[in-house]
Amino acid sequence: MAQTQMAGYNVRLKIGTKNLVGVTSDEMTVTALIKESITKDNSGVKQKEVTGHDWTFRVSALMILDDAATPTALDRDAVLALVAATGSGAVLAATYGGTTGDVYAGNVIISSYSESTAADPETDASYTLDLQSAGAWAKVTTP
Repeated sequence: MAQTQMAGYNVRLKIGTKNLVGVTSDEMTVTALIKESITKDNSGVKQKEVTGHDWTFRVSALMILDDAATPTALDRDAVLALVAATGSGAVLAATYGGTTGDVYAGNVIISSYSESTAADPETDASYTLDLQSAGAWAKVTTP
């Protein structure tokens, strides 16, 4: 069986159907949600069961404003509008995957947003976005 190495620039987190403009890195972590129990039937031996998974994402991007209002991308101002959402408007559909390999989909909420700016003209302004799953994620496509 042939092996294909995935290029990092081909793997992205999308919000809805839109890419975030200026992304320099994406990180994804999947953590098992574990329920522990001790019963007399098990002679006091701790039992563990995976009850689900928590998906978290971190996106780092250059701070870019898109004057053209590109319909397929989210610039810094569009991301800030999503950050400010509350209630059901704060739950966003998202996908994570690449041009090869499986693609996963689910809902996320933005848990934090930070910007980094400096007076130095050689330093890029950037932002970091942290997102947490809001419900289950599932594989939606396989190449």
